[in-house]
Amino acid sequence: MTTTAVGLVGRPAHASPATHRLPRIDCHAATTTHRSAATALLRFLPETLHSYSYTSIDTMMTEPFSKVAAEHLARSAYLYVRQSTLRQVVENTESTRRQYDLRRRAVALGWHDDQIITIDTDLGHSGASATDRAGFQRLVSEVGMHRAGIVLGLEVSRLARNSSDWHRLLELCAYTRTLILDEDGIYDPTEFNDRLLLGLKGTMSEAELHVLRSRLRGGILAKARGGELRT
Repeated sequence: MTTTAVGLVGRPAHASPATHRLPRIDCHAATTTHRSAATALLRFLPETLHSYSYTSIDTMMTEPFSKVAAEHLARSAYLYVRQSTLRQVVENTESTRRQYDLRRRAVALGWHDDQIITIDTDLGHSGASATDRAGFQRLVSEVGMHRAGIVLGLEVSRLARNSSDWHRLLELCAYTRTLILDEDGIYDPTEFNDRLLLGLKGTMSEAELHVLRSRLRGGILAKARGGELRT
């Protein structure tokens, strides 16, 4: 009885490598898989962040006050308000109102009304870049000069939809020990867990902008192919 030696890769040692070629990779299928994975990530992360907010519901009543220290209250609270377009400013009045209402959160945390500075000069400007946003640039400057004890924004996307702009603000807040507050809670960028969560929110904000642009472009191209596009 003869035996056949088996190589390390699971084929007969005397067999020709040509008979064991790797299967071809379908690039289109791979691209589709990556898109599906990105879409799944965008769906998964909001659920994860939502769960994060509510799993610690028992501690959220006391945690904000434990993070606010005398050094924070000695500085001003900066409320940043933004809408992407002038049309949104006119039509999405509820979103604008909710952003201004964050002022009450600052008062509840211990800031006096005259300590709260509202920056709303970026109403009608996109958050994709800080280049044309004088309000955001002023906010970054105030944080860098240790004048801000806390930065308030309804959500990360109001502050920035660009990772570099967001992380620049995040780095400055950590360096100057400035707190960040959004609709979900209050964060201390000097703490690892809070910094991780803020980083995830920033990534989601930028990815959401990419998806929205892709959908808009896809709709325009579809209309153009069908001869329905009007210019």
